[in-house]
Amino acid sequence: MRAQPRILTFNFHEPYLCLMARTGLAMDIGQYESGTLARQWQTQFRPLPPELTLVGEEAWRARLAGGEYDVAIAHNEMNALDLFAAPCAKLLVCHNRRTFVQAGATDSAGHPVENFSRLLKRLEEAFSFIFISDSKRADYAIPGRVIPPGIDVDALGGYSGDSASVLRVGNMMRERNLMFDVGLQEAVCRDLPNRVAGVNPQLLDAKPAPSYEKLLDYYRTYRCLLHVS
Repeated sequence: MRAQPRILTFNFHEPYLCLMARTGLAMDIGQYESGTLARQWQTQFRPLPPELTLVGEEAWRARLAGGEYDVAIAHNEMNALDLFAAPCAKLLVCHNRRTFVQAGATDSAGHPVENFSRLLKRLEEAFSFIFISDSKRADYAIPGRVIPPGIDVDALGGYSGDSASVLRVGNMMRERNLMFDVGLQEAVCRDLPNRVAGVNPQLLDAKPAPSYEKLLDYYRTYRCLLHVS
């Protein structure tokens, strides 16, 4: 019997994965090499913790098919569907509301998902659902456990507010306007100095923080944070 479970999860939501790493459990972070699920670990969002190991697609698929994992943790419906037949326990972490996800849901080839309700019914056959808030569980209307994310105050503390400006943090906000409501943000910040930190090609003057340390500096020095999702 293994001293620790062998865990496979995937390269989405770096801040959340870093919270998972705080359990002290070693985890393989599966990477996709093509399609809409393909992405690299973004070190400017968070540095890779030592508990997490990036694993290429060929390797994690072979290990999964060979029964080397005790649990696989998916972070979106398309990721979960790809693991449907995996011979291990399976969890699906729902980070967003269903009403937002189904509005833009696409398959691995980028085609719209026409019957999202049927997709969820199928996933319920194989996955236990985890929600990061009560409101998201209520929006999905699917049984599951709520596990709210935490904040490491020691790591994020040190606020000074020396910069008399509003900070707005998020990626692809205009493209995901149903979540971020850029119009509301801009109305709130009208005539106020403000900065947008993140990958936002459709927002003028928006730039991602060059490093996680610089992002922490923004949080500590800007007078206030505006987040509307």
